[in-house]
Amino acid sequence: MEDRQISLLSEQMGHAVDLLRADIERLQLHFDHQAEMTAHRLKLLEMRADDHETRLRMVGDGVAQFKVWTGLVSGSAGLAALTALLKSFLGGM
Repeated sequence: MEDRQISLLSEQMGHAVDLLRADIERLQLHFDHQAEMTAHRLKLLEMRADDHETRLRMVGDGVAQFKVWTGLVSGSAGLAALTALLKSFLGGM
């Protein structure tokens, strides 16, 4: 081969290597961006799951409080009825 051909071939190979490096860099940027977006989405999903769990706990606490209040009210109504019954028997004597 002549020196000119070797020089041309060398330049072509160098250009091909530069193009490959540019492609690799572009792919690396793309993958880095995808990894960043995936991490962001995962963080959002975890935050939503935590928020959902907190809301469920609050609802559960509300149900428990409601049951306690209804039990107290029901007990108070029963106590009032028993008092009225005793009053009616004892008042009648």
